[in-house]
Amino acid sequence: MKLARFGQAGNENSFGGVDEHGRETCESGTCLPGFEEVHSPAGADDSIGNSCKPCREGSQSSDGSPCSLCLPGTAAVASSAVCQRCEAGRFSATFGNSECGVCEAGTFAAAGSYTCTTCPPGSFSTSG
Repeated sequence: MKLARFGQAGNENSFGGVDEHGRETCESGTCLPGFEEVHSPAGADDSIGNSCKPCREGSQSSDGSPCSLCLPGTAAVASSAVCQRCEAGRFSATFGNSECGVCEAGTFAAAGSYTCTTCPPGSFSTSG
């Protein structure tokens, strides 16, 4: 059986059968960065094979391993290989953020911050 790919242009890549390297199913690490391998459920039709599912917003996978949540101070859009550090003036306080929040006027944050800090007396900051 030849390699069969499904959803190449969409959100899922999968194959069943035998690929050009003689593999009968997906092997760990065969998914592209930003995707995680999903195994067929027990008892499922073996012709379906395994699939590569995109990481959800707020998570990452650099090598097809299970997606992991972004740490505080970082964020990621869907299908991300890595979580990006929040820029200066922005923050993310929890795990799994898809975007960094903007610090309010009178506060600031260094790049990669998980909270905003009040400006010291005699200084100021505009929003962001």
